[in-house]
Amino acid sequence: MSFAGVSLVGDDRAIGHSIDVATPSGYHLLVVNGYSRTKEAAPNGMMISSLPFMIGGHCWCIRYYPNGYSSRCADYVSLFLVLVDKNISTALKVHKRFSFVDELEKQDLVHIRAKKPRNYSSTDSSWGHKKFMKRDELEKSKHLKNDCFTIRCDLTVATIVDMFIKVPPSSIQQHMSNLLLSKEGTDVTFKVGGETFVAHRCMLAARSMVFKAELFGPMKEGKIASVIHIEDMEAKVFSALLSFIYTDSMPMMEVGVVEKEEEAHEALWLQHLLAAADRYDLQRLKVLCEQKLCEHINMSSVTTILTLAEQHNCRGLKDVCFDFLKTPANLKAITAADGLEDITRTCPSLLKELIAKLAFIFCPPSTMTLTGVSIVRYGKAAGHATNASATSGYHLLVVSGYRLSKATTPNGTKMTSPPFMVGGHRWCVCYYPNGSGVESAGHISLFLHLADEDVKKDLKVRFKFSFVGMLERQKSTYTRATKPQSFNCLTPCCGYAKFVSTDSLEKSDHLKDDSFVIRCDIAIVTTSDLFIEVPPSSIQQHMAELLQSKEGADVTFKVGSQTFVAHRCVLAARSVVFKAELFGPMKEGTTTSVIHIEQMEANVFSALLSFIYTDSLPKMEIDMVEEEGETKESLWLQELLAAADRYDLQRLKVLCEEKLCDHIDVHSVMTILALADRHKCHGLIEVCLEFLKTHGNLGEITATDTLDYISITRPSLMKELIPSCAS
Repeated sequence: MSFAGVSLVGDDRAIGHSIDVATPSGYHLLVVNGYSRTKEAAPNGMMISSLPFMIGGHCWCIRYYPNGYSSRCADYVSLFLVLVDKNISTALKVHKRFSFVDELEKQDLVHIRAKKPRNYSSTDSSWGHKKFMKRDELEKSKHLKNDCFTIRCDLTVATIVDMFIKVPPSSIQQHMSNLLLSKEGTDVTFKVGGETFVAHRCMLAARSMVFKAELFGPMKEGKIASVIHIEDMEAKVFSALLSFIYTDSMPMMEVGVVEKEEEAHEALWLQHLLAAADRYDLQRLKVLCEQKLCEHINMSSVTTILTLAEQHNCRGLKDVCFDFLKTPANLKAITAADGLEDITRTCPSLLKELIAKLAFIFCPPSTMTLTGVSIVRYGKAAGHATNASATSGYHLLVVSGYRLSKATTPNGTKMTSPPFMVGGHRWCVCYYPNGSGVESAGHISLFLHLADEDVKKDLKVRFKFSFVGMLERQKSTYTRATKPQSFNCLTPCCGYAKFVSTDSLEKSDHLKDDSFVIRCDIAIVTTSDLFIEVPPSSIQQHMAELLQSKEGADVTFKVGSQTFVAHRCVLAARSVVFKAELFGPMKEGTTTSVIHIEQMEANVFSALLSFIYTDSLPKMEIDMVEEEGETKESLWLQELLAAADRYDLQRLKVLCEEKLCDHIDVHSVMTILALADRHKCHGLIEVCLEFLKTHGNLGEITATDTLDYISITRPSLMKELIPSCAS
């Protein structure tokens, strides 16, 4: 969601800053500063309006009724989203959501699109909640702080494609998990302790270089019917290892102990699983285990976990243990319990590291929490702050009336935001319109200031100022890359004397309507999950490499003049049609036979296989001149959609529908409509019918013989088309 600006309402009007969002999705913040005053000033039925803002090419505003929209909702706060544009003849389908700014789960785009869309037009321009929240509940809630609260309005203007075509989420991990559980097509057996496990060689080799060497390399173990014995590992650990290989997710420990013993057993299980992950070179699983083990570091476990981290080269886990031991009380207790003796005996190098360890450590924030909004106007700052108890957050500074602040504020004079909380400390942003000193004249200066006056010990803080539209600078990884700065009561300030020159700002896109918005991201350095960054899932990449390598392939297809090889177990896991063909009563061929695929182009079958292994829409292989590309892609997508339907690959089918919507025009619409009807693509049918409703489009098509052909070949479509156009 793109940020569309902020409105601050305090009495009977709004001030703030709006940003034009060209994309169909965005959000606007409504900061109610002085809730009690608004309640007294606006009687039942009277509203206070936000500034107008642009999303999806249309102008909107929020209406806030402190004492309810009407007498029937006099005990409530009412909120409405209003379409400001006039002369909107065709209704806009809009998904919207009002939430308090800290209700993050309600602000996910998937959550918002799940809401029923509302029709907005010139005659029906307002939708909302007459009973958004009871006033007495609001006044008792955590959302009202210092007589202020902030509402976030998320909205997405639904395109025709959004309305009718919903792409299902990736299902490859679930399919692979089902493959392991079903045991269908397994070709290798393991004996671990007293238990037996079966698996698929190709999957193990695709996910682990160690398994690849063991199963397909020069030193490969056993044949298809043999049993491979795994020594020095418990069965439940090997079971978890297999689960990760097939799903790329952290497995759950099998609970077989009483609750009070569970934590100790989980810590031990995680240590064994980490060792197994290292043994089979499963780096993502290894880091997931490190991350979980950090939760189990205590006086009785720290030396064991530290030794484990050293043995398996877990740098991040070591640093977390070191930081725990750096606390004098912890180190004293460990020394008294002879814990350091164990380290000296097993890993003497660790003792040297512990003594020398002085570095501060940083945990990257996964998400940043909004800590409030400050609006600088007429030389004064007002706003609303929320209490971000987390160690990271961001604050928005809206400078409204930039030229006035520049004209009236001399060099060396600052404007200070209201204080806000991050990590249990109070902060504020200092803004110097003409620079903080003589050397920075002609520049805007920005500083982060620690407002707490009793902080004697250094706080290590990473922070970054950026204009609100500079999204790449607002990622946690970007903030994490900045050098940490020390803040305390003696040195409470740090920042940029020359953040941007006034000339550059005045020529930039950041200054709009004499206003701009600064975002300050802050992350306080902590030790939890220290330096432990879990790599992203790699199962799709591994599966793509498995297809390309052809290692362990056990089925061959002939499509036209081309030959393709694949893995039966993967095809069966992803397509019930392939499952029936390869493992059902009517299964085709044996391990060495060739299956002939009729009525399909080789490039389409290649794309089908690519999707099966990666769960992503492949790119068309381009072998034509550029002007032919669009037509060729449209035909390729139509054939791929038919292939997806043939092999019951529903996600691929919908992905093709979505892409085909880009190719609908007067020349292709009837062909695509007939295809959609044949393969029961209801969303694609609706998009085609919407296109045909336009008088000009229908007129052009009527002038050709296309409708005659459709009426003969697909008469049911004509029945759908007539009432659709009539409406």
